[in-house]
Amino acid sequence: MAFPCKITNPFINLDLHDGLFVIFAPPFLVPGKAMHAGAGCLVTARAIGENKENNRKILADGLEVVSQGHCVEKIILPHLNLFPFLPVNINTLIPLLLLGAESKCVFASLTVKGPDGPIAVTPLYVVGFNQTCNDPCCLPTSTLLNWGTVDLGFTMADFQAGLMSMAFDALIELAFEFGPDILGKMIPKGLKKQQAIVFKKLKDYGSVQIKKMGKQLDLLGKKFGKKLRNGLDISSKAKKRVTSWVKDKSERLVSKNNKLLQAGAESSSTKIKKTVKNQSSKEWTDIKTKLAKDKYDVFLKKTENMHPSQRGSAFEEWLKTNHKDKVYGKGRNKFVNPDQPPPKKIITDGWINTEKKELWEYKHYKSETTLTGHSKDQLDRYKMLIEKDEVKKINYVFSQKPSDDLFDKLESENINVFYLDKNGNLLNY
Repeated sequence: MAFPCKITNPFINLDLHDGLFVIFAPPFLVPGKAMHAGAGCLVTARAIGENKENNRKILADGLEVVSQGHCVEKIILPHLNLFPFLPVNINTLIPLLLLGAESKCVFASLTVKGPDGPIAVTPLYVVGFNQTCNDPCCLPTSTLLNWGTVDLGFTMADFQAGLMSMAFDALIELAFEFGPDILGKMIPKGLKKQQAIVFKKLKDYGSVQIKKMGKQLDLLGKKFGKKLRNGLDISSKAKKRVTSWVKDKSERLVSKNNKLLQAGAESSSTKIKKTVKNQSSKEWTDIKTKLAKDKYDVFLKKTENMHPSQRGSAFEEWLKTNHKDKVYGKGRNKFVNPDQPPPKKIITDGWINTEKKELWEYKHYKSETTLTGHSKDQLDRYKMLIEKDEVKKINYVFSQKPSDDLFDKLESENINVFYLDKNGNLLNY
């Protein structure tokens, strides 16, 4: 049995490192090895390291537990040398040691797993051993302190698996540390001489070729320099003309659009709604029709600065044009119930038989992501219709992907959430 590692557990590192140590006599700096001490807490992996706290959803004694591989990296303070070089003989390489410092949870209960893997444990209940940096390779010299009342199963197989994981990491570090020297000694002397000759020839050949290329580039520069400068001047003039033309056209389009929106933008909210509702004029209809033919990313840019009511109306027109069957279906009858006679009048307001798809222009509803105000009243009305069996299902279609928080709230109300991606594809959340 063992305690699970929790996010608030502290640890103390005792590492062996190379260094350049200060002494108070010439030559003042001497190389050597010394034990270094540092301390920290597993929670700092949230800021820097490999954070494996299982989405903070698995608790023990009211605290988040972490999985195998949870690792605090870098800046484990103070990392001071203790012996044989005392703290007064400070290691001048400590800033570099901090960049490589770590405390990694390696022992775990392999039968108890979370989203990030097997739950890490301290094999001796209140004490565990994490993997930490050492020279020449990592060792389990980081002591992890733990407490609690929750026990997890920890077998000899789990212990052996932790040791094997550390041994594998140590072998990799040893291979990088000593591998090149060992391979170098295995190469025959005669082959080394041949390699040196080949490298020298390649170096000489490369130097000659670089010099030739330099001369050729110099000649090309002198020969075509004037033509290039003239070409750049012409290009600059053409660019100015094109920029001026685009700016003029843009200003005209903006001016025309502003005239169309001025009445709605400057009036009160009641007047705005009336203006939008009554703006079935040919101009506004033509604008919506043209916008509906644009690609979705272009449509979003063009409608970005519109009044929310008009932007929502344009969004609905875009959906009607590009996803007619998916959004409205056939007939679009309002409150059609198979057990009731069909209505005399067909109402085209977004109802798909007994299924309601509410169109949410996301930018307009950002202020209502808590489901308050209008959106709350709207949702209450839909719930009432479901209770009366007039509506079987509610679907919300967003112009952009809603936040996870808003999605969770809508899902808790049994609402299906759809949204359009940047290419205008209708997706289920």
